[in-house]
Amino acid sequence: MNLKQLVERGFYTGELCRGGDEEKQCPKWLAAKNQAILMDRLRRLYMDVAGIDGDESLSDVGRAKKKSDLATKALAEIEADAGRLRGLIETKGGTAQSRLARASHVGESDIDRLARLLTVQNQQRFLMDLDGQSLLGELARAVRDGDGTTYEAITSLPTFILRDKGITKEVVDASRREMSRRVDPSAAADVESAEVMARLVAEDLATAQRVVREHCGLPEENKVRTL
Repeated sequence: MNLKQLVERGFYTGELCRGGDEEKQCPKWLAAKNQAILMDRLRRLYMDVAGIDGDESLSDVGRAKKKSDLATKALAEIEADAGRLRGLIETKGGTAQSRLARASHVGESDIDRLARLLTVQNQQRFLMDLDGQSLLGELARAVRDGDGTTYEAITSLPTFILRDKGITKEVVDASRREMSRRVDPSAAADVESAEVMARLVAEDLATAQRVVREHCGLPEENKVRTL
């Protein structure tokens, strides 16, 4: 999709963030707001570039310079706006996550918490002796039965141990979502919505950045990869 197509059609992800609550400024509403801001900025950029292309007083070099300046300014603006809105979405998600954590251990005293942690540690010694298939079976059973102690014992194991036993991050994430729905369906739904909408904002920004660079002839931004 190029800039012209994006301006005419909008983001293909638009349907995913409809139905948000403006009064609560929920993650869906914030993601939709991000798309609206992006589209407004992209439409103005498209018209400005068309004006530059039609200006016969400009040389090719002058035309390219004006487009580059416009694109640089537009990119800075959309990156700042998307960053701000994504930050708000992540804050909403953090609040929902706190609600979920409180619901998981509602009414728990300090002594109760210590006893739970000791029980979890004791279970981990047993669980680490299981093979991958058996450990996966225990995780599935804990989620199915709402056994929070066994669930916590497994999911709090070091990542390298879970990986060595064939339990991937995707499996752990799926079990965490399912367990969260058992504990507090409303908070779990809010956490999931925030996670999805934060990714959506990032994807929409990446799309906007790409089409702006292509349309205005800017080189791709250098990305430093860390191993």
